[in-house]
Amino acid sequence: MNFLYPTFLFLLSLIAIPVIIHFFNFKRYKTVYFSSLQFLFNIAKETRSRNRIKHLLVLLARILTIICLVFAFAQPFIPAKNNLKNNKFQTIAIYVDNSFSMNQIGTNGNLLEEAKNKAIEIVSSYSPSTNFELITNDLEPKHQHLLNRDQIIDYISAITTSPRTIKFSDIINRVKQIAKSANSLSTNICLLSDYQKHYFDFEKIENAPSTSIMLFPSTPIETKNLSVDSCWFDYPEHNINQQEKLQVKIVNHSNESYQNIPVKLYLNDSIKTLSSFSISGNTSQTITLAYTNISKGSINGKIELADYPITYDNVYYFNYNVSNNVNIITINGTNKSMFLSKLFNNDSLFIITEMSAQNINFQAFPSNQVILLNAIQNISSGLQQEILTFVNKGGSLVFIPISNNDDNYKSFFSSIGINVLGSDSSKNQVSTLNVQSPFFKNVFQKIDDNPQYPQVNMSYKISVTKGNVFDDLILTRNQNPLFTSIKQNKGKIYLFLFPFDEKYTNFTTHPLFVPIMYRICELSKNNSDICYNISPTVNVNIINTTNGNEDILELKNHKTGESFIPLQNVDDFDISLLPGNQLIYDGLYDITYKNNILSSISFNYNRNESQNIYYTPTELEEILKSRNFKVSLFNSSNNESISNQIKNIETGKPLWKYFILLALLFVLAEIALIRLIKN
Repeated sequence: MNFLYPTFLFLLSLIAIPVIIHFFNFKRYKTVYFSSLQFLFNIAKETRSRNRIKHLLVLLARILTIICLVFAFAQPFIPAKNNLKNNKFQTIAIYVDNSFSMNQIGTNGNLLEEAKNKAIEIVSSYSPSTNFELITNDLEPKHQHLLNRDQIIDYISAITTSPRTIKFSDIINRVKQIAKSANSLSTNICLLSDYQKHYFDFEKIENAPSTSIMLFPSTPIETKNLSVDSCWFDYPEHNINQQEKLQVKIVNHSNESYQNIPVKLYLNDSIKTLSSFSISGNTSQTITLAYTNISKGSINGKIELADYPITYDNVYYFNYNVSNNVNIITINGTNKSMFLSKLFNNDSLFIITEMSAQNINFQAFPSNQVILLNAIQNISSGLQQEILTFVNKGGSLVFIPISNNDDNYKSFFSSIGINVLGSDSSKNQVSTLNVQSPFFKNVFQKIDDNPQYPQVNMSYKISVTKGNVFDDLILTRNQNPLFTSIKQNKGKIYLFLFPFDEKYTNFTTHPLFVPIMYRICELSKNNSDICYNISPTVNVNIINTTNGNEDILELKNHKTGESFIPLQNVDDFDISLLPGNQLIYDGLYDITYKNNILSSISFNYNRNESQNIYYTPTELEEILKSRNFKVSLFNSSNNESISNQIKNIETGKPLWKYFILLALLFVLAEIALIRLIKN
């Protein structure tokens, strides 16, 4: 047992007062006149022992009364096992979890409101001179300094739900940063949260013996929740009048099964498809929404279902482009192919620019999707560097060789990981189409058992020298490739290993020629991601269609009209947009340049908050203790107020009330001894 104010113990000297009174008051004599002294002697003999006991008991009661009163003023207490109040230069940090999951319902109503009320009660339990710091998922700049009691209560009252989430390590680092700037030697962190498991990244946390953690759990009751988790298309390319199949993943986060739940698909703010689904408890299901593209340009989509009380994950945004044109550059060498010219010039889908190998406009490369090298004898180092840069940035290169030019192609082939082994003049070489390749997906409705393949009378033999991803599409009887694709960074290289000259092949007049060339152009369209998850590290890459490196792009929210300038990294081909913490709300955004819309992108909230996976307070307490944190768990299920629990934790179990009661008990005992026991 310790004393909060031990100086009051000097008042124990007051015990001398009843002792002095006892000796002087009870020693007084009264003269009694009797005719016979023998009669008086008999009375004294009978009562002497009883009076002595009574006087000693009264004295003891008075002494104990004084002792109890002095102890009460000295405020004794039993020290706490986890004494958090270990330094007068300390700071109280309060983290209020205002993520989406805190919109659930607990035993006392909305979890966020419950946490805010607890936070205010915590603040009120400390003296007005205490320094506080407030942390929320928004990590607002105005919270980056110490606050007094009135300031932090105002800030706590203004907390609202935020789409942002932070990790436990972010809280520890924020507390250390503020404590260091304020020269605080120790910090108590009050965690008011539902303790979702995804929020704790223990592996990134260093032991902090000067940091004490006070757990104030907000426990949700079992809540029903359905979420639209993600969506994707079966095919990445999108064309006019194409049948689309949109796959949508629905997750049921509760134990209850659902039947015939409606789901809506909006395209450009109009309902396109209405469907329904049934799902069992704690499972996920993928449903297919089918429709046809009836217009070109940007398609802004939204998937929506109705579910309460958690609503943030009921909507999922996406967008894509139904292609307009494919821009192609054809660089011709010794022979200009009339078949290529007729193919591309007779279709409005293609915009073709033809150049000779002696007069190449490299500045035109970035605005095209496909570069076709046709029958070039010598590929200069400058051209080789430019086309590889073009491919690395996402473009597609189609290479068509001339015959008997092994030596001149070695440098180019080596730069893409290929060795030229010579040429092969065997006839009727084509034997196999790799129809299992994604390249041929949906190209053919049916393939005959014995198809007539084109003839090839001359081809180059190659071997792979480095780890690029090769996909052999047309092969000889010996399984040597005649047409192959190579994944090169963001782009692709399509290699025809035989010349298109009519004396070497009939490929340009064969039925395979048109679908293969169309497929190359179709896969060369800029099919960017249909959506992104909001996070501080999200990175959006778009093609650089501006004129300079210093031009500024903006992101503009479709719904609110608000815009901001994201961090951007610009090069000749790409612009990387880094919205960072400026991006708060989900939805459709326009990328604008000088008030002109370049393209649109979609952002969705991270679905981690939909997961009903929590640490129990006792589990979390044990984990934190194992990492050498001083931890105290505050239980809201008992009848003791938070302020009393904090005082018990910080100062131990107070005993002054018990000593007041004992003092009153001894006073009553004294009265009883004097009144009830007669002399």
